[in-house]
Amino acid sequence: MERKQMVWDVVEALQRVHGRAESAVQAWQVAHRHEIERRREQERHRGLLRTVVRAWREEADVGGVPAQNGWRYSVASSCPVGCRLDGRAANGGHARGQREPRQS
Repeated sequence: MERKQMVWDVVEALQRVHGRAESAVQAWQVAHRHEIERRREQERHRGLLRTVVRAWREEADVGGVPAQNGWRYSVASSCPVGCRLDGRAANGGHARGQREPRQS
């Protein structure tokens, strides 16, 4: 067998293998399209979920102080949750954890 013919045979075999590999990748993508889209959606909503979890933790931390310590806190405060997320309490922009004394 000539060298030139061997080179052509190898090139042809490589092209066949490449075509089959490309077909396999495309078939995998079609078969797993639902999962790929689900993961993309999860990534898109990750920021929203992070904000919700941070707000929940903030609410749990601030609202969990016993009432006998002289501080007051209302879950239904006029401050949106976001102003507490940046480290400010609902009343007058106080630092996190500082609250106004309870009015008797």
